[in-house]
Amino acid sequence: MTRQASKGSNASGGSKGSRGSSSHGLEGIVARSMSKISSSCCCFIALEQLRSPRRDPRRRNSQLLSSVIRHRMLSTRKSENQDIHSLLLCPDPSRRLERSYGSPKPLGHGGFGHVYRMRHRMSGDIRAIKVIKKPSDSSEELQSISNEVYALLQLDHPNIAKLFEYFEDRQAIYVVTELCTGGNIGELDAQVDDWDEIRLLFRDVVRAIAYCHSEGIAHRDLKFDNCLITDCSERRCGRMAKVIDFGLAGFAKGAEGGTMNEVVGTLYFLAPEVLKSQDPMNRYGLECDLWSLGVMLFVVLTNEHPFCSTAAGPADAYRRISNGALRVSCLRNCGALAIESEDLLRSLLVKEPLNRCTAAEALLHPWLQPAGESPHHGKTEPRTEKLDSLVERILSFSRFSRFEQAILTVAAHEARPRDVEELMEVYSILDVTQAGYISRDDFRRALKVSDVRMSKMETDAVLDSLDPDKDAKIQLTDFLAATLKPSHVKSEKVLEELFNFFDFHGTGLISHEDLKQVLGQELACHVAVQARADAQGVISKDNFKVFLLKAMDKLELQIQNEKSLAAMMVIK
Repeated sequence: MTRQASKGSNASGGSKGSRGSSSHGLEGIVARSMSKISSSCCCFIALEQLRSPRRDPRRRNSQLLSSVIRHRMLSTRKSENQDIHSLLLCPDPSRRLERSYGSPKPLGHGGFGHVYRMRHRMSGDIRAIKVIKKPSDSSEELQSISNEVYALLQLDHPNIAKLFEYFEDRQAIYVVTELCTGGNIGELDAQVDDWDEIRLLFRDVVRAIAYCHSEGIAHRDLKFDNCLITDCSERRCGRMAKVIDFGLAGFAKGAEGGTMNEVVGTLYFLAPEVLKSQDPMNRYGLECDLWSLGVMLFVVLTNEHPFCSTAAGPADAYRRISNGALRVSCLRNCGALAIESEDLLRSLLVKEPLNRCTAAEALLHPWLQPAGESPHHGKTEPRTEKLDSLVERILSFSRFSRFEQAILTVAAHEARPRDVEELMEVYSILDVTQAGYISRDDFRRALKVSDVRMSKMETDAVLDSLDPDKDAKIQLTDFLAATLKPSHVKSEKVLEELFNFFDFHGTGLISHEDLKQVLGQELACHVAVQARADAQGVISKDNFKVFLLKAMDKLELQIQNEKSLAAMMVIK
């Protein structure tokens, strides 16, 4: 089986596999796995069709999923503190998409419908918008949609396409993510592309998987169309990979032996335990994603499927994936890079899931370490001279008001990678396992190795600022928010983005209710007074920007004063 045959439809927004069922036997499972249209998951329809008044209103499901998603997110949180995950819940999802986005252009479509390229009116940025039609009467399908948005709200990783916001009306949910325009990793060619770049891009995918698994989330539809490539000027190769499309995500936190039993995904990328899970006694866990990764890597290196020949049809593919031997000879005929990968592939393509390597273990494999890259991977303690000055910023951040922290968190979330390049470099060094987050213990060790002297009270304050949701993980956006210079917020572009975040309904004004939704009643009143709201509690854009500039000036002065005080204490 060649690479082209093994790939799904080439849609920028990702294409879906389908759900299987145990009631129709082997052929039915295979047919549904290969189908491009799912009978049990949501489908996309064209944007203009959603707005058509000719649709029968009785076919629309008016249940507001946003309230279900919000309750689900908040009920699993360990802290009331504010972080990017909670802030993304604040804008009213019922606000109109057209006020914020325009100029739709189809990006492509998979088995579930259409994804659009649209321009964000306020910033001018181009983003991807996935249109998920709400089913008429299926609670299972509604749960599937809820799962996808819930997963995206939880995830915060540089190798996962960023969720900006989402909208909801009676017909659909609209999920807005960053746009990746560099194709997908299935277009890599081991005969043409730089070997180190291939390894680097696959490592990006493994990092994303390791992070998802640390959150108890299995992607369950890893394939070429869902592993996209985007430009990254900060990198030597100029590109990085990002995982998209969590429509078939499963939640397996704390599972031993697995808790999932749905046959979902795309046949040629499915793990044996997924194919066999139509039996209620057979369940699977997070390990299924590692098998899919192995298939993708094998296909890129050899242009062949690891178990199926070119002529293999669905039924034969099912048998070979379940029981066939790894086609090692294909590797040995494809050059040194493929041969060197054999050990990694043998650890990924193990039919017994409990004997398969984990994503964290795969990250340690020598094959995934391109020349010139020297990740710590836990072998040495990280040291960075920049950490000392950053700790001072984090200490100051811990003393900022809820509003000031919210401003910096939103600014960090919206920041372009090139604007926070140095901060992301420090974050990467501190992320010793390269799994996409920093543990509290790793951060404490980094402070010790870097000779940063702090009292226990100060250390606790720093860690609480970096880990506002109390899950023992320092997430990327929370780190950027606590280390971002207030001066970053002063640019006109960032001021526009921040105003747009609080202007939930795109009216060009910020109401008291908008502020209250994010900050609570007391702080909303304080901000309204300081930002010179009118008699109805409404703040104009100009007044809000002036208020933000003054607030950032105050924060800069506060940081400078604390730095001077710390220097005086050292002298004494």
